Amino acid sequence: MQFISDAMVSLSSKADSFKNINQIVKSHGYPFEKHHYETKDGNINMVIRISGEKGTDSLKNIENNGPKKSVVILQHGLNCSATDWILNSHNSLAFILADNGYDVWINNSRGNRYSRNHVTLDPDHDKKQYWDYSFEEMAKFDQPALFDFVLNKTGAKNVSYVGHSQGTTQMFCALSNNMDYFRSRLNLFVALAPVVKLDNCSNSLIKLVKDSKTIEQMMVKYGLYELTPLKSNKKSVAYLHRLLPSISDLGIKLLSDEDTSEINPKSIEAFMAHYPSGTSLKTLLHFKQLMNRREFRHFDYGKEENLKRYGQEDAPMIPLENIDDFPVALIAGTEDKLADIEDVRWLREQMAKQGSLIFYEEHKIGHLAFLIPKNLIVYQQVVNLLKTFNPIYVPAKEGKLFKQSSSLAADDEIIAQVQQVQQQIDQKQILIEDNFAKLKTF
Repeated sequence: MQFISDAMVSLSSKADSFKNINQIVKSHGYPFEKHHYETKDGNINMVIRISGEKGTDSLKNIENNGPKKSVVILQHGLNCSATDWILNSHNSLAFILADNGYDVWINNSRGNRYSRNHVTLDPDHDKKQYWDYSFEEMAKFDQPALFDFVLNKTGAKNVSYVGHSQGTTQMFCALSNNMDYFRSRLNLFVALAPVVKLDNCSNSLIKLVKDSKTIEQMMVKYGLYELTPLKSNKKSVAYLHRLLPSISDLGIKLLSDEDTSEINPKSIEAFMAHYPSGTSLKTLLHFKQLMNRREFRHFDYGKEENLKRYGQEDAPMIPLENIDDFPVALIAGTEDKLADIEDVRWLREQMAKQGSLIFYEEHKIGHLAFLIPKNLIVYQQVVNLLKTFNPIYVPAKEGKLFKQSSSLAADDEIIAQVQQVQQQIDQKQILIEDNFAKLKTF
């Protein structure tokens, strides 16, 4: 029976290679909604919604739960899309959260294949103007617009946010610059493979970009402000993977992880078929700046333009110290070549000093194992964190606070641990250990 189950999962993952985002969600039996929201600077982004567990209907979910439903937002990383969270078959995080009772909203960053729209600008003709953004604009404009839209649609008072890679970068930037706005609207920030510091990034492809100016000079010269403008998933990649699986392994090693042992091999084809999804050259250059300057700063335009934009010659620091007494959970991979573990430990120290670190864990995994994992321990921790800070609504007749998932059981020890730290944060009595190298979890 297990063999049959594994075969079905494998076939399902392969089939997802040829589907678009709504087809994937619907084929797995979940309710699907597509929405668009407008930012203050005119971008029109797509966010998808999975309003309930498998086999349910969107309208009935809304009628039955209304504003009582607990809401979580998922945000993908660089050059990716909302499909990141639904490509691991039934073990995808979006589906697991929906089955655990959450109203799941999955955002698409501006400029990717699903959010390539603007009120006045045409991405293909107004290239220099449209693609003039990095994660900084996503933080300033997209995050508040997304939160306002989701809160308005759901009637919820606040939401949880789970980000991966760049999805954490833009949230850390947003919180640093607009803490007053998010404090009442965000009840928990879970950062998977968080990227704020890139001093120790050892990915070979990223290092090539870091050390070379030729690539960006050529792209600017020929007006190539958009990176990887793919408007549909690549069926050719899926077929190539079936003929030569080693090609996909090589691609993953170049993109993110030298060690692919903790990645679900059944999901690699689907992931590669949907990657990349598009972004701006400026976003890549901003990450390059983080690596070269070894600081979390706003985009550096040069002295003259910096004076016009910032009122000073140098790009200002992004003030992480503003994230104080706020629930942030960090989960990192010791084999991650992008979000290097030493850089994440530095971030852990900053959050702890400010009374914001409520959970920290390291796993022996790489960057993509957060999206298409073999082992679901990270997802179990995410569910338990959410149930602690954003408990799901369950009708009184059920007589219990948490709905148990068929695949993930609540870890009482983790929940008790997080609740204890939350009390310490509330009382401003959180203890910070001097030896962070020994710190695993609070």
